[in-house]
Amino acid sequence: MISTVEGRYSLDELAGTYKFDKATCMLSAKDDETAECINIGPFLFAPIQPTPLPEPESFDKLRLLCERARGETEGDFICNSEIMAEIQKETNDGALFVLPSQLNGAEYPSHNSVVKQVEEYMYDNTGGPRGQLAAHPAAAQFVLDNAAHEKRKDGINAVDELEKTPGCGVRLHNGYLEVQEVADLKGSEAAFQSKLHTLRPLIMEDIPAVGLTPSKRSLNAGKHRVGLVYASAVPVNTYLNRVQKKEQLDHQNFIAACVLRAQYYGALKHAARKAEASKTRRKVYLMPLGGGVFNNSWELIARSMATAIEMLEDREFESLEIHPLTWSGSPKEKTSLEVTFKALLQK
Repeated sequence: MISTVEGRYSLDELAGTYKFDKATCMLSAKDDETAECINIGPFLFAPIQPTPLPEPESFDKLRLLCERARGETEGDFICNSEIMAEIQKETNDGALFVLPSQLNGAEYPSHNSVVKQVEEYMYDNTGGPRGQLAAHPAAAQFVLDNAAHEKRKDGINAVDELEKTPGCGVRLHNGYLEVQEVADLKGSEAAFQSKLHTLRPLIMEDIPAVGLTPSKRSLNAGKHRVGLVYASAVPVNTYLNRVQKKEQLDHQNFIAACVLRAQYYGALKHAARKAEASKTRRKVYLMPLGGGVFNNSWELIARSMATAIEMLEDREFESLEIHPLTWSGSPKEKTSLEVTFKALLQK
């Protein structure tokens, strides 16, 4: 999936070259001005696991997180803030952030528009580009240079195995997942769910948080590092997935829920592996994926988060400090999550 192993990045006063080592999956950067070499990677894109994903029937772990928050032992469960600010807080050193992107790791404004340079993210004020701008730009540029799109079919692709599975009825088009209309809806859903474990979480670890500050007018001077997960929702009855029939809309919602659940779970499971190896609890911030123009309902988003948390083994769960991350500029986000989480716990 990686064809470009050397390239240039430029963002504000940060400019230089990057190199990617395919053997170690490590990304490094060399600054033009200082000639300093900076290790950034690794970039990881392996399938979640070799076996089908677990299917929990309760939300006991969500209940525990909410109870801990009420007891003020770990602060608020939901972090209501702003992605650039959180990435650049030194107290979030080592934290993992799940960002809204596309299923090729990049952030494109539509399925018909391909972004090529990290500077173009300056003009997109949504959470995904802001999150990538907050960290060292070599990471974002490397992903853009290798992301799968219509002119680079073999690039970074989180759902390549699902695309190849007979009956799944999906296709990645410039990072956006097209859910095709199929006659056998149940068969397609069963095929998709049976191969969901092959989805690839797209993760860049240990990125210096030296990108643009929230105002985008200066660079952050911090020394800490974070991990980023480039995740995506599925457009529901919008973009390339417009439908007329209710059964096809229900099918899209099913696929959308599967994709969200798998990406949240894959990110959490990865974070737990690293936390257990270091014997240190790790913070994970889960941004809501798919709200707004992608038409994923808050019930679908919250249920996907809660289910992914419940899918963790007990020891994995205890190795993490998990926080949904909502945008303080839209009070509706936190309120919507709170209301839906509460409803899930009452069922």
